[in-house]
Amino acid sequence: MKDWKTTTSAILTAFFGFVLLSPQYFYPVIVDVAGYAAIGGFIAFGINAADHRRSLLDRPWNKDE
Repeated sequence: MKDWKTTTSAILTAFFGFVLLSPQYFYPVIVDVAGYAAIGGFIAFGINAADHRRSLLDRPWNKDE
């Protein structure tokens, strides 16, 4: 799997989003941690997506001639 970093951060963010949307199923401490972890997951997803996009810009057909 080539894009494992974006996939992992998206899955973790989705899980923490579920925790935030359904807090009645979890302990209050887990809900509090999920808020911070979801924000971190969005940041990680953005950084990893930016890294992936950078590799697309370095293709031979994008070079200035």
